[in-house]
Amino acid sequence: MKSLRYLLLGVNFIAASASQGQDIHLSQYYDSPLSINPAATGAFPGDYRLATNYKSQWKTISSPYKTIAASADAKVHRFGVSKKSYAAAGISLFRDKAGKSNMGLTQVSFNAAYQQALSDHSSLAVGVQPSFAQRSLNTTDLKWDSQWDGNNYDPTLPPEYGYNQNFIYFDIGTGVEYKYYNSQNKFKYILGVSSFHLHQPKQRYYPEIDRLYRKYMGYTSAHIPLPKKPFIIIVPQLMYSMQGPYREILAGGQVRYVFGADMSDDNVVLNTYTLLSSAVQAGILYRFKDAIVATASFEMHKSLSIGISYDLNISKLKVASELRGGMELSLVYKGFLPK
Repeated sequence: MKSLRYLLLGVNFIAASASQGQDIHLSQYYDSPLSINPAATGAFPGDYRLATNYKSQWKTISSPYKTIAASADAKVHRFGVSKKSYAAAGISLFRDKAGKSNMGLTQVSFNAAYQQALSDHSSLAVGVQPSFAQRSLNTTDLKWDSQWDGNNYDPTLPPEYGYNQNFIYFDIGTGVEYKYYNSQNKFKYILGVSSFHLHQPKQRYYPEIDRLYRKYMGYTSAHIPLPKKPFIIIVPQLMYSMQGPYREILAGGQVRYVFGADMSDDNVVLNTYTLLSSAVQAGILYRFKDAIVATASFEMHKSLSIGISYDLNISKLKVASELRGGMELSLVYKGFLPK
């Protein structure tokens, strides 16, 4: 019984500690664009955007891991006759709590991007993301081998290790995003690359100082309307992330059904949002060696989007997790300013 208790406590703490070396991932990363690439700041039809994601996972193993991401961004100036080139700015917030130790990350990021139109159909954007972050840890509810006196657990005995429970650091990331759009057949393509923790900020949980691994991300997606049924769109998606020894590959696709007026041109600017089309979307993504993700969303008048997804865990933890990973919700609103 004693061995089982220590095993469970060890698994809980190690899992929580993993967040120090690897960033928490979102399954609906495409609805949290500033968390994957600062170059995506302002990259949407409209003048401003508000977005939020909430994820709760690993409830069957220990205390739920909870992640909240929120952002606001806007185009601040348009350039050229076509107004397809622009400068954009935004702010994003990230809050994460993991496990029984409540290992947490609170991060505030400031995003800036510039998009240059390459032609009537394509553009290239670059972005930068300076951030301030705080990591926290509460060891009060954790139990240690050193607190076992040979017969009983004694919480008055000192823990085996000492940890710095709060520290603040500066962080910075950057990225590039290419977009192609054909107004004739409504084909759309996006390719982006980004890098975070460029200077590998110091992490001070332990007496010795570690550094956060740099994170590299690449992603691509497309909107492919069916030839004779352009209101049905195939959306293949791929995202790759590398951070130190950790790798994440999320691949799959969704089917999008558009109904209402055919206003799919992203460059159309209208003040009356009711004239725009709406859409429903659903699909399956696969996170390699980790989870199958079922996702669905509803977009109303190209303005308000509500998404839901569920991770079905298939990793080595599936026995303990009972195949249950976690649910994620997303909410995105895009609006236009009065002209």
